[in-house]
Amino acid sequence: MRDFPEGFLFGTSTAAHQVEGGNVGNDWWAWEHAPGTPAVEPSGDAIDQYHRYEEDFGLLASLGHHAHRVSLEWSRIEPAPGEWSAGALEHYRRVLGSLADHGLTAFVTLNHFTLPNWLAQRGSWLAPDAVERFERYCERVASHLGDLMPYACTINEPQIVSLFGYLHGDFPPGARNPPKWQRVTRRFVEAHEAALRALRGGRGAPQAGICLQMPAFEPARDEPACVARYEELRREMVEVYLEGLQGDYVGVQYYSRMRVDPAAASGFAPAPPGDR
Repeated sequence: MRDFPEGFLFGTSTAAHQVEGGNVGNDWWAWEHAPGTPAVEPSGDAIDQYHRYEEDFGLLASLGHHAHRVSLEWSRIEPAPGEWSAGALEHYRRVLGSLADHGLTAFVTLNHFTLPNWLAQRGSWLAPDAVERFERYCERVASHLGDLMPYACTINEPQIVSLFGYLHGDFPPGARNPPKWQRVTRRFVEAHEAALRALRGGRGAPQAGICLQMPAFEPARDEPACVARYEELRREMVEVYLEGLQGDYVGVQYYSRMRVDPAAASGFAPAPPGDR
């Protein structure tokens, strides 16, 4: 394998709800504990990174990592509408300072799947003031933490949140509503642009962008229904986000190709035998 180029940043990524533990104020905590939830188990204490981040970052540095992507938990920073937690902001300032002390370049995600319960109860991303509320949150983060954020990601994988939250029903709020799926997709585009405005008005000069999940879609069969559904998914999950995209960079996250099949229960056909 060839050497990485000079200046290449090799690292890892986490999300606050996946690792911090105890994020009781967000919609995913409520979703995990709802009767009949598709969540396999509650997140609970996770790996307790809220308290053990110094130890974790030291381990990453010892493995030769140069960068680490973390997310901020909105429900900790704004536990009630317009109520800002100085303690949570100072905690994340210590976290980002620790990354720098360990020689890890910080990539900071402002929203990685979770929403405060107070916003979820009013319609989540489809609440009338969701974009405005998100922009105010980003302004508060930028004013307090912007100087410790070399790179900022506005929203992580908005396509996945919209697909599973509003079309497949596996993520909160658990909707299966095609018109809502399309509406929330455009809300995410607005929210990304609002976050960029907030970051540019705060401390420091973070390089700001968005992280997109970019599946390699293909129709499972050369049939009109498959082709039409493939074209719709590509438009709603890829093209909408890339047309006129604003920001300093785009993060590309890729997991697998997806063979679109409207006749399948999941909407996707499995890979052919022996293929991936």
